[in-house]
Amino acid sequence: MVLVLNFHNADNLYSVPMSKLRLLMICRMAKPEEVIVVEDENGNIVRETMKDNDVLVQYKIMRETLIYLSHLDHEDTEQQMLKKLSKQLNGQDWSWNNLNTLCWAIGSISGSMMEEQENRFLVMVIRDLLNLCEITKGKDNKAVIASNIMYVVGQYPKFLRAHWKFLKTVVNKLFEFMHENHPGVQDMACDTFLKIVQKCKRKFVLTQLGENEPFVSELLSSLPVTIADLEPHQIHSFYESVGHMIHAESDGTEEGRIFEKTNTSVANSLGPYFFPQISLIFLDMLTVYRMYSELISSTIAEGGPFASKTSFVKLLRSVKRETLKLIETFVDKAEDQPHIGKQFVPPMMDPVLGDYARNLPDARESEVLSLFATIINKYKRVMMDDVPRIFEAVFQCTLEMITKNFEDYPEHRLKFFSLLRAIATHCFHALVQLSSQQLKLVMDSIIWAFRHTERNIAETGLNLLLEMLKNFQVSEFSNQFHRTYFVTIEQEIFAVLTDTFHKPVASSLILILFVDYTIKLLGSSFPNMTSTEVTQFVDGLLLSKNNLTAFKDHIRLSGCNQKNFQLRTTKIFMQKKQLPRGRRIARGCSLYLGLLPPMSCKMKWWILSC
Repeated sequence: MVLVLNFHNADNLYSVPMSKLRLLMICRMAKPEEVIVVEDENGNIVRETMKDNDVLVQYKIMRETLIYLSHLDHEDTEQQMLKKLSKQLNGQDWSWNNLNTLCWAIGSISGSMMEEQENRFLVMVIRDLLNLCEITKGKDNKAVIASNIMYVVGQYPKFLRAHWKFLKTVVNKLFEFMHENHPGVQDMACDTFLKIVQKCKRKFVLTQLGENEPFVSELLSSLPVTIADLEPHQIHSFYESVGHMIHAESDGTEEGRIFEKTNTSVANSLGPYFFPQISLIFLDMLTVYRMYSELISSTIAEGGPFASKTSFVKLLRSVKRETLKLIETFVDKAEDQPHIGKQFVPPMMDPVLGDYARNLPDARESEVLSLFATIINKYKRVMMDDVPRIFEAVFQCTLEMITKNFEDYPEHRLKFFSLLRAIATHCFHALVQLSSQQLKLVMDSIIWAFRHTERNIAETGLNLLLEMLKNFQVSEFSNQFHRTYFVTIEQEIFAVLTDTFHKPVASSLILILFVDYTIKLLGSSFPNMTSTEVTQFVDGLLLSKNNLTAFKDHIRLSGCNQKNFQLRTTKIFMQKKQLPRGRRIARGCSLYLGLLPPMSCKMKWWILSC
């Protein structure tokens, strides 16, 4: 009884300062990343052109603080927010800054209340904001209110899924904002629409109570009017949203009827369902690609190297790049079925690979490299027979482009080594079949990559080297490879490790040395194990290092397989104390509703599975 009284006394003692602290946090809430309509130094409402990382960090801290404060007293949090909103509505406390900070605070506590309380609270908030938008005059004022409406509704997808009428009202309001030409409003409307559709897509393809047809059908019937005032990149975003709706449609006939233009954006959202469309246009796209390639080549032949910089050639190349991006997007999103690769890859060999090899360096598209890296990552060993042709077309000519210095062709550099890594990972036997001169070129290019001063390229090169070492470790050519390259690799790694320009990739360098050392140590300590078994054991340790259960199982299984030696696993089975820091933090977050972002469904699933 004494403890209970002390608790209530403490609660009463701190309730007033906590309430004041809530009000202070609400009044001074930092701007979240999603809001791009801001006030500039001259007092004008403009579109944000550059993100302020300090403000984003501040918002994250304030969001977590306000969530904890909300958990201490939900009623006080709700009352303070609604009171400030009513003052905005009656004009008593109206200002852009006051409305902004209030709405940013409302959006930040998404998920922190119980469902019934949150529903009641949000109904009043959305209703008042919509009324405020209707009664307020002035273009800038409406732009500020619109940005806040869009931010708030985007933070509560669970509420929208449970309330169709509100969802439809919000989406129709977004369509109205898409006609507003104030800077940033249309972009934010399209972004919010995409965000809502991704979380509520099934609601748009079902016929809701009181409706005559699914919302997607109603949307398509008025589509030209809806997108009439949007810019091309906004239209692409809109079609991507429609694509997510189509993806939720289970009726194939209806799905086919809804297909629309803007292939790349739609393919990105449809995935395997884009197959019928690309099957119809694929050969025509390759024909256009070949024609444009020939036109570019003839233009450069007549006008010299400077012709590649003309607007005409740039336009032709942009069409080629979009074609490659569309194919890559489809391959990446399609189902993992080998026959798709066999159907689409052979026709591309000459129009795409042959064109890349024949072109001048300035006219070679880096998207060719990323396309074939995606294809190999997707279809893996199925592409084994095609690797020599790919290697012949892109390796030597690309290497000549990127090894002259560390600056030219930056996109080609990263994508070239990503392609090499895909080949090393999934088609390693094709690399083994290379001549000694070709393999030396590969190793030289890898060494050149991790010596690069650009972090992304250096990390890609190191990951590629690690992949090569793992594969050769279990290969029949292991001894020959290590006799030829081991000393050189070790010398180069130490050279880079002691170079101040490469500090960011030191962990990857140390990992390579650590793996080699661990394999040698275990190999000498357990002579009854083959080199393949040792390598597999070390790889398993590294793969499961962030999963305590998998880590223990891997060591236990390896220990059971030993006939003469057994690993001491006493310490490994210590529970809880060994939990990784990341999981402890995630478990802590799960105790407080709202700390996890509303869109992080995967994180919530992971926490529940721990």
